[in-house]
Amino acid sequence: MESNCICPGSKPKLAVGSSVNVRDPQERFPTKVGETANSPTSGNWKQRSDLSYWESGGLESCFPGGPGADMVRVDESIMGAQWKQAGREANATKRGQVIGKLVREIIIAAKLGGADPDLNARLVAALEKARKHSVPRETIERAVKRGSGQGDDAAQYELVTYEGFTPEKVPVIVECLTDNRNRTAPEIRHLFRAGSLGAPGSVGFFFDHLGVVEALHADASRDAESDAIEAGAQNLEPLEPSEIPEGQVGARFFTDPKDLGSVSKWLAEAKWRIVTSELRYEARNPLELDEARRKVVVDFLNTLDDHEDVHRVYAALK
Repeated sequence: MESNCICPGSKPKLAVGSSVNVRDPQERFPTKVGETANSPTSGNWKQRSDLSYWESGGLESCFPGGPGADMVRVDESIMGAQWKQAGREANATKRGQVIGKLVREIIIAAKLGGADPDLNARLVAALEKARKHSVPRETIERAVKRGSGQGDDAAQYELVTYEGFTPEKVPVIVECLTDNRNRTAPEIRHLFRAGSLGAPGSVGFFFDHLGVVEALHADASRDAESDAIEAGAQNLEPLEPSEIPEGQVGARFFTDPKDLGSVSKWLAEAKWRIVTSELRYEARNPLELDEARRKVVVDFLNTLDDHEDVHRVYAALK
C-alpha cells in the first residue's frame, strides 16, 4: 500500500493535476489572544490543483517537509519572539563589552594614580562612568584593587597605541588596554585589512594630544571661563545641551597633557563635578565625506571599537 507520509526535508511525489490539501480559508488556528480557531481571515491558503506554487519554492519556504494533509500556518508572533531574543542576546553581548572597557579604565586609572579618588581625578571620572552604566559595586571595588596592586590578582594591563587610515583614507588612532600585546597586535592588524595600518607616529601630526576635563557645576551662573584661567586650562567649550542637567552649567576644559591632573584637582576643589578626565587626541582638520563614504568609515570604526581590547578610537572625521 502506498504511504501518504511526507518525511521531513523531502518533496512529495505528486502528479500534475492532483490536489494539494491546505487549510480552508475559514478554518485556521488562532494566532492572536482572544481569537477563535475558525475566525475568517484574508490571504489564507486555498486549495490548488497544480504544483507551480510548490515547485517555485512558495510552500517549501514555509514547510521544508513539503505540503501535506495537516499543515498549519506559521505563527508570526513566534518568529517575532525569536528575533527579539536574538536582539536581547546581542544587547547583552554589547553591554558585556562596555562593562569590560569601563572596568579596564578603572584598573588603568588606579594603576597610574592610586586607589584614592581624592588624589586621582582620572579614577573619579572612571568611577562616575561605571556607575552611570550600572556596573555592580563589587566589580568596581575589585577593579580598583587590581589596578592599585592589592590582592593576588594585580593587573598587568598596558596601553598600546596603533595608527593608520580607514578605508577612505581618514587618519585614525586606536588605543588598546591589553594584558597581552602579542595577542592584541595580530588581531588589530587583521581588522585594519580594510584600511591600512601605519607605523607609530605615521598619523600623529593630524591630531593634537590634549588633556580633556568634562565637568558640571550645580551653580548655573558659574563663570566657567574664569575657572578655566584659574585652573590653568588652555581652552574651553560648553558641553552639549543634552549632557547638562537642568539648572547646572557644563564645560569641556582643554589642558596640556602634563597639566591634566592639576587642572582636574583645582576644578574638583571648586565644586565642579568631574565627568571625564583623560588624555585625548583631537583632530586638527577633520575630513568631511558624503553619506555613502562616511558610512563605510563609520562601519570600520565600529568594528575596531567592538574589539575587546580597544579602549579609544580617534578619527579625523566630521
